[in-house]
Amino acid sequence: MNKLELTKIRANIFNNVLLRIVKIKKLSKNILPWALQRSNLIPWRSRKVWCTALALLIVGTSTGIYLNSTVSAAVLFINGRQIGVVSSIDQGKQLVEVVLQKRGLGNGQSARTHDQIDYKGIRLTKANLLAETLSENEIGSQLTTYVDGVELAISGTKIAILPSQEDVQRTLKDFQDYMTKPSDTNKVDSVSFIEEVTTNNIETQPDQVQLADIVLDLLKKGKTISKDYVVQDTDSWWLIARKNNMLTKEVLAGNPGATENTLLHDGRTIKIVSGTPYLSVESKGVLTQTETIPYDVQNTVDNSLSDGERIVKQQGSEGSKQVTYSYTQKDGKFQSKQVLNENITKKPVPKVVAKGPSQQPYSIAYAASRGTGRISGLAWSLQGPINSNYGYRSRGFHSGIDIGASNGTPFTASAAGTVVEAGWSGAYGKMILIDHGNGVMTRYAHASKILVSAGQQVSQGETIALVGATGDATGPHLHFEVIINGSAVNPFNYLP
Repeated sequence: MNKLELTKIRANIFNNVLLRIVKIKKLSKNILPWALQRSNLIPWRSRKVWCTALALLIVGTSTGIYLNSTVSAAVLFINGRQIGVVSSIDQGKQLVEVVLQKRGLGNGQSARTHDQIDYKGIRLTKANLLAETLSENEIGSQLTTYVDGVELAISGTKIAILPSQEDVQRTLKDFQDYMTKPSDTNKVDSVSFIEEVTTNNIETQPDQVQLADIVLDLLKKGKTISKDYVVQDTDSWWLIARKNNMLTKEVLAGNPGATENTLLHDGRTIKIVSGTPYLSVESKGVLTQTETIPYDVQNTVDNSLSDGERIVKQQGSEGSKQVTYSYTQKDGKFQSKQVLNENITKKPVPKVVAKGPSQQPYSIAYAASRGTGRISGLAWSLQGPINSNYGYRSRGFHSGIDIGASNGTPFTASAAGTVVEAGWSGAYGKMILIDHGNGVMTRYAHASKILVSAGQQVSQGETIALVGATGDATGPHLHFEVIINGSAVNPFNYLP
């Protein structure tokens, strides 16, 4: 083989190498012309030519191996700090968006961020990409987010943060309705808060925002205040409740495990847990309600009956009337009431009892006073647990309160007045009715023994009878009523 043929073979090999590199590695289009041009200028047997060709072959082959064994990826930066790797810029943006959406999901909005988020493209082996790819939780742990919220403050004190102004206003309106209880029979004309209520639009952490229902429950419960109370020698659960303007069950609730039968020892410390409202609500309106008219008992003398014998000639039944009031309230409690209209829907039927001629008379004819119904200074007739409150219960409307006590315990007149009736009165059993003037009367029922008689003047605190279970009673207690112009009202509104 002559030198010319050898040179051509070398040139062909060199050109084939260059073409392979350009085809596989996509080198610059300017390299091939330059290399071909240089191949005509530089002798093929030159060491420089062969070294250059070999270097290009090595670089091209290495580049091919690198590209075939790696994949594109991106590095995620938050506020200039490298966080980790994601498979692509688009995938990184999607993960960030998922984090923002989930952070705001509970508030009905997507969270946002002030963080600076950047990406830089890289290539990694598939194994390294699988091992190093950031998870949603890892991105979330490095991402600072916020949501828009509305801060609710009462008298300058922050109470809660809600998602929007609409949520705040709806919550406040629902609380007003909860306190005033508007209905077809309770027309609320005006309602307002005593405390100053303010709102402020803010940016806050997503977990600081509360839903409207949760904030409404918070307003209903109010602020919980707990204090220690040292039991005194004469204390009872009922008396401790009275001292703290609470119900017995409310005091017991603050002392888990305690019941009305739990003994109280002098010097023992118990908890008084009470709630104070965040918001006080004042309202005015017109209320129409049905009230009970107690039936009277008419005693007659039947000479055909023996001494002490009695026969019910006619069973009594309570009446009812529909009364319309205009009123003012604070936190659901009446501050004033004025009768606008009364309509008797059912007349009471008196109970007629015939007694033997020697039966001691217990009642006299008496015209009850009527007046403004205003009275002050009513006192508790008896200390004991409240077994039943005023109002509707499973057996019907309860026109008074039941105070529990042992059989034979004495009780007193709630205020000075004239005994209108003292004797047996049907379901009331042995009953006393006292007129205090100005349209105010009090009733004491289920006594075991009566110590006063009709027409007698009594003073406040004077013992008038002993606790019993006569009449319709399941156990010994005092049934106590306050009656204003013939209608039973809630005694708690008049007692200290």
